[in-house]
Order: sequence, then C-alpha cells, then structure tokens
Amino acid sequence: KALLLQTNETLELIRGLNDTFLIKVENPFKGSNFTNITLDVKGFLAQYITVTPEAIQNINYNESAFFKVKITAPSYLTKGMHNLNFTIKGKVTGALTMLVTERRSVTLAVHEVGRTESTESIILSDKHLKDMIESGFSASNIKELLDQAKEALEERDYEKVKEITGLIELTRDTAFSTHKLIEEVTQNIRIAEGRGLRVDETKNLLNLALAAFEREDYISAEQRIKDAQLVFAIETTGKVVLSYSISSLSL
Repeated sequence: KALLLQTNETLELIRGLNDTFLIKVENPFKGSNFTNITLDVKGFLAQYITVTPEAIQNINYNESAFFKVKITAPSYLTKGMHNLNFTIKGKVTGALTMLVTERRSVTLAVHEVGRTESTESIILSDKHLKDMIESGFSASNIKELLDQAKEALEERDYEKVKEITGLIELTRDTAFSTHKLIEEVTQNIRIAEGRGLRVDETKNLLNLALAAFEREDYISAEQRIKDAQLVFAIETTGKVVLSYSISSLSL
C-alpha cells in the first residue's frame, strides 16, 4: 500500500543574514510510526543545497521533526522568488503499514529586509505620524504613506515597506527642522523691523515657505526658508553697518 501527497509551502529568508531553513515533517498517522524518512530536492538551487540529517529514523504519532536545508552558495540566493521541489519519502508502521511519498513545492521568498524589521519600521512611522499631528502639522500624506506601508507588509513586500517608511521618516524630520527655521526667520524679521529695517524679500520668501508647509510640501518649504535666511542676511547686514556709521558720524 502507498500514499502520495502533494503540498505547498512558502518560506522566507533574508539575504546576507541567513542561508538555512527548515522543512517540517509530521506524523498524522494514528497509532503508527513514520520511519526511515528521507528528503530529496530539485530546482534552480538544488545543486547548491545540502540537507541534514540524511534521514530521520522515526517520528511518533502526532509529533514532528525537521530537516535542515542549507544553501552552500549564498551568492546565488538573489532577491526574489525561488521554486524548489522537495520529495519526502518514508514508511508508516504500526496500526497502518504503507509507503508514503510527499511532493512538497516550496516557494523560497528571499528578501533584503525581514518581517520583524519591517514591522518595527511601521511602528516607528506610526509614532512619526502622531508626533506631527500633535504638533499641529498637516499629515494626510504621511497617513496615506503609512497605509501603503501596512499594505506592503501584508503582501510581504518588505523592501517597499523600507522605502516608504524611510520616506515617512525623512518627511517628519524635514517638517520639524523646517518649522524651527520658520520660527527663527519670523523672529529675525520681527527684530529687524523693530529696528526700522525693510526685509520685504525675506517676508515674501517666508510666506512662500509657509504656503508650502501648509500643503505638506515640506521639501519646498525647507528650500524656501533657507533662501529666506540668505536673503535676510543680504537685506540686513549692509543696512545695519550703514546705520551704525551714520550714527557714529552724527556724534
């Protein structure tokens, strides 16, 4: 008597971090032992794979054991999906007596980033979103990006998660640093005007920065406010010196 099984499985590896994975074998045959179990592999990476142990001598009913599969040429373990076909053979003895063959199709998903790191990145991005909202910043774009990152996590596209959460962090950092510059320029304008200086171009650039900030274009806002800093120096430095010189001559 013989039994032929067909199963499918998806396993994940992180490129450069690990080059081994486990194939689990179970004994679902009540009142019987599953003995002399071997594992054979075929597929693109088969010639670069070693399996240990060579055989599993026995698995009791409702228990399991593992074959350790190691890829001996990690350079061939490129990012993407790799299909491997495993054949598990063994003999059932006891209440049942038969030969068992299981053909297991394994999709090996190789990533540059792992699920744990991706999950942690999303948790951090969620904190970035809360920070921005609590600071009164517009954050609808960040929320949309965060939703995309969560969707990518469900789809196991961890590289996309890394890309999106990196953008979220950059946006958050830019927003806070730009807001600080806006406050500094606003204060400088107030001081300059209090001294009777005209800083019209600086004020125009400040308004452009504020407008960009409000529409969540934090990169443009950052550039505008940095331009405002430069223009402020031009609009005030010479005038301050001139004012000082005239006052000195009048004494």
